[in-house]
Amino acid sequence: MKKLLLLSAFTLLFLSPLFSQIQTDGFGQEYILISKDAIRGDIAFAQMTLQYKNIPIRQGSGIHTKLAGGIVSSFIKKQHRIMFYDEFYCNLSLGKLTSKPLYYYASKEFGIATAFMFGYEALLGYNTNKYAVYGGIRFQLEDAFVGSSHLTGDKFMGFTHPYMIRGEYKIKGSPYYKIVFMAWSNFNSLQNNSGFNLDLPLTKHKRIWLTFQEEYLTYVNSTPGSFGNNEYTPGIFNQWFVGIKVGSLH
Repeated sequence: MKKLLLLSAFTLLFLSPLFSQIQTDGFGQEYILISKDAIRGDIAFAQMTLQYKNIPIRQGSGIHTKLAGGIVSSFIKKQHRIMFYDEFYCNLSLGKLTSKPLYYYASKEFGIATAFMFGYEALLGYNTNKYAVYGGIRFQLEDAFVGSSHLTGDKFMGFTHPYMIRGEYKIKGSPYYKIVFMAWSNFNSLQNNSGFNLDLPLTKHKRIWLTFQEEYLTYVNSTPGSFGNNEYTPGIFNQWFVGIKVGSLH
């Protein structure tokens, strides 16, 4: 858990200079200006599960948060026919175990559920006044704990690189007021990373979206909470969340 918190703090420090710049006001005082086209975030209710063979499904629920922004695409004008989309992101879901606790001998499993995804995605696409279609790849570090069950088991974090598609429908031709759908998969059943995300605009000018996401992660060497530290078995992690996204979608 301490490693997750340290990595989250490092991510925030790393992203800050990319999404902001120092400005000077009329009195010579410096201040930080954050671009509205660069940074965005989610807050949502999340449901997490970890499933193993012959072990009760581990379930947890909590709050999902996300900090993200475009490294390159935030500074590209939206009217080009051929467009580039990229995003650097940090996802953190934190909550409590909702399943009946398991025991390892006399030791009760932890009552916390958490998931962490940290990565970068880059897509190239075709853009018009009404729609846009992109394709590309995502590079992601990930991990999850539901109770004492550990998704990546024999290592602190896993790495996957799924292929992605992104579709946009622009309402009344607006580059911001639009419906966005994304889906991804690495087509690997042993170490799977697949899912989809849907963003629906709630307001035309304030850039607020209803966001929904579901994803699956599969690892061969996961650790169920009722096993010892040296016992591994295939595990399937599923997370879905629904909430609010604020900021620019590019």
